[in-house]
Amino acid sequence: MNNKYHYFLACTFFIVISAFFPSCKKSQTQVEQLPDPQIKSGMVKVYGKLNDPTSQVTSLILWSPTPVTANESIFETQVEKDGSFYFEVPIECSTVFSSIYSPGYGGFMIELSSGEDTKIELNLDNTNKLKEVNMTGNRLLTNQDKEYCAKAINRYADFHSIDVELVRKMTHEEYAQYELNTEMPKRIDYAMEGAKFSDAGKTFVLNELKLLQLGGGLLKYKERLEMLSGNKANESVQEPDIQYYSFLKSFNLDNPQYLYSSYYSKIMQTLLSREALNIPPISDTPVEEWLSKVKATLSDLLGFDSGQFYDLLAANAYAKQFNEEVTPLSDKQKNNIKEYFGDGEIAKILLRKNEEIIKLAERKSAVVVNKTPNVPKEE
Repeated sequence: MNNKYHYFLACTFFIVISAFFPSCKKSQTQVEQLPDPQIKSGMVKVYGKLNDPTSQVTSLILWSPTPVTANESIFETQVEKDGSFYFEVPIECSTVFSSIYSPGYGGFMIELSSGEDTKIELNLDNTNKLKEVNMTGNRLLTNQDKEYCAKAINRYADFHSIDVELVRKMTHEEYAQYELNTEMPKRIDYAMEGAKFSDAGKTFVLNELKLLQLGGGLLKYKERLEMLSGNKANESVQEPDIQYYSFLKSFNLDNPQYLYSSYYSKIMQTLLSREALNIPPISDTPVEEWLSKVKATLSDLLGFDSGQFYDLLAANAYAKQFNEEVTPLSDKQKNNIKEYFGDGEIAKILLRKNEEIIKLAERKSAVVVNKTPNVPKEE
C-alpha cells in the first residue's frame, strides 16, 4: 500500500473505529494509570473467528502504529469459509493500540502485547453489522474508554473556532501562543465534554489530542496557514525561524506514555524535516556524533538534553531513509547502529526493518530483459 494510504489510515484510525463500536466481552483490569510501555521487538499472533450470517465479509485489515520505524503496519487477511482468520503482526512496543476493520462494515480497537497471542470472536447480525466482540486477555483500557476515545477524537476533528483573519495578522510567536494557550485548550475541552473515562483512558486520549495539536496546528505552521487561506501555494506565508519552536518545551516529548500514541513517530518525522531546525540526514554519521549535533539545535527548544526521545529520533532518522528512499542500511550504518544501540531492542527493530527494505529495494530495481527476435532486415 502506498504512503498516501498509510497516512489516510493513520489519520482516520479513531474515526473508523468510532463509526461502528460494538459491545465487547473480555477480561479487563482496572488501572489508575497506564504503565509505561517499553520499546520491544516482537511478533504477535491474532487468531479470530467471524460469525457472519450473510458470509459477505471476505477480508479484514489490521492497522498498527510503529514508533521506531515510523511506517504503520497494515495487513490484510482473507476470511476463510468457516469464518476463521489470522494475522501475524510485528510490533515495536510491549503494548500497542491497533485496530481491525473491514471497509464498509466498521471496526474496533484492540490491544496487542508482546509475547501474548490474541484470540477474537466477531459476531455480525443479519444486516452485516458488528454487534459483539469477544477477546482474550487483560486489557489496559475499558470498553467505555475506547468508545469515548473514538468520540473525543471525532469531536476534536469537528471543532473549528479559529479566527482566520486574526491568525493571518499574527507574528509566528503570537500564532504559537494562540494555538498553545487558546485553541488547544478549547478544542480539548470540547472533545472531552461529557466523556466518562477511567484515569488510564483519560491519560491516553489527552496524549492523543495534545500530539494531534502539536503535529497539525503547531509544527506545520506553513501548511496550516496555507490551508486556512485556501491556497496551497501561498507565497506570502513564510516558514518560521528556529525560535518559533520554543513551544516544544510545553509537550515534554520525552514522556514514555507517548509511545502509546499513533502520532508520536509523526512528530519526530516532522521535526526531522523542518527547514528551520536544519537537522541533517543521519547517513553514515556515527549515532553519537549525529545526536551531538541534533542536541545542539534541539535541547534548548525541548527543555532536555538526554533521554529515550533522542534514541527514538535517531531511529526515526534511519526510518526516514527506509520510508522515503527505500534504501537499505549501508554496512557503515549497520555498524553504527550496533555500536550505539548494542544488542538492544531499537537495534533489533531497525535491523529487522532493514531486511524488509532489502526485499522491497530488490523488487523495485528488478529489470526485465526481453531479447529482440530475429526479423528480416526490411522489417
